[in-house]
Amino acid sequence: MPFLETNDCKFYYKQKGSGPDVVLLHAFTSNTAVWLFTNTFGRLAKRYRVTAYDLRGHGSSQITPSGYRSDEMMADYLAIADALEIGPAVMVGHSYGGVISTQTAVEHPDRVKGVIFSDTYFPGLNHIEPDMGQSEPWSDLREQMAKIDIEIGENVDFPRLFRAVQSMGIKQKAILAKNMGPVSANWISTLGGLADTSAGADAFEVAGLTSDRIAGITCPMLALYDEFSPFHATREFLEENVAEIESAIVPGAKHLAPLQSTDAFLELLENGLEKMLGE
Repeated sequence: MPFLETNDCKFYYKQKGSGPDVVLLHAFTSNTAVWLFTNTFGRLAKRYRVTAYDLRGHGSSQITPSGYRSDEMMADYLAIADALEIGPAVMVGHSYGGVISTQTAVEHPDRVKGVIFSDTYFPGLNHIEPDMGQSEPWSDLREQMAKIDIEIGENVDFPRLFRAVQSMGIKQKAILAKNMGPVSANWISTLGGLADTSAGADAFEVAGLTSDRIAGITCPMLALYDEFSPFHATREFLEENVAEIESAIVPGAKHLAPLQSTDAFLELLENGLEKMLGE
């Protein structure tokens, strides 16, 4: 497995292909597997040089006590890009990966050719959004955790979730695996590693990416929002306030478009890359 040590952290990464640089950034609590299992990585690598890595504290990358705000994650990306000699790239981000990508485009426009993000919630736009607890992934998880006598709350509370996972017993893990399947249960079991970090709180920090700075972005952007996303107010804000943005709806998806509507997501993604990179 290829690892890279930079910015006081050890990162797992994958890089393949040749041509213009495309960088894939996964969601908070996810990892690069989302790009591999859906063949997003392999499919794009036929036309571009594609780089994907596990964010700090995620997947096979090192868990650190802090460093999970979007501006700090941006610093991680810049260090990785320097080490791997990644030029100005189109940054593709799912959910929190879109926040990191947008922050990089705002603060370092010379490093970004374009941004494509999928169902991204921006802490800097929290005043226009309903409670994130209305999102289906959280409500589904809350229901599954209740079956093993663990309450994670109506509102999205990642620190509470991480502590709950950390305290799960063997019997609870077995029931969770039976109810959700081994893949989902394994994903949940990894979250306990973040319990003693600042990650759960950091992900909701504005970190300088205010609504004004988002509205002032100048690079080409493609905003993909899921048909059943809870974040359509964000999509409408972006359409009305960002000059160089296009948007599209991913049919049938509920925040997890790369997994739930893979073919539709990939078609929109590839079309967006062709426009931005002139391929």
